[in-house]
Amino acid sequence: MSYKPLTSENVKDFKNFKYNEFKCHCGGKYCNGFPVAFSYDLANNLQKLRSHFGRAVHITSPIRCEKWNSKQGGTKNSKHKKGWAVDFYVSGKSYNTLASSVKKLPYFHYCYRVKKNQNVIHYDITPPEYKEVEYYIVKKGDTLTKIAKKFNTTVGHLVSWNNIKNPNLIKVGQKLRVI
Repeated sequence: MSYKPLTSENVKDFKNFKYNEFKCHCGGKYCNGFPVAFSYDLANNLQKLRSHFGRAVHITSPIRCEKWNSKQGGTKNSKHKKGWAVDFYVSGKSYNTLASSVKKLPYFHYCYRVKKNQNVIHYDITPPEYKEVEYYIVKKGDTLTKIAKKFNTTVGHLVSWNNIKNPNLIKVGQKLRVI
């Protein structure tokens, strides 16, 4: 997975959203509702909008499976199919107000008005690269330089992630965060 996925557990980080609000609207006709994971960062940005406006964010089109995207007239490379796009509106807020706000959010990629004379906005992101945290147990003969090379990182990152006071002193059996 190249981005942090929204899950039924971490959606609890967002007080105004429930996991099912992000599922495909095909109603189970073509998929199980989550053909891909929705982006955690996109959900986080929607929560920021909710908090900023003090009003509900109404999601009209979240994740889409291939068939539902096609039925909706979506493009072949739609970010809805990757979990990186959403169509939504906020009651009482114009398209221009919403567009201005989403353009200031992290990972903004693109937005447009879904239909003329409506305030529904399509908003998509380019999510950051996401890697699960990984650990390594120090073996005899290891150095931070060797470990950094092995995991394609830097000695500086290893020192920072592991609060190492002396980079020349690591112990066999020591558990180190490497990613």
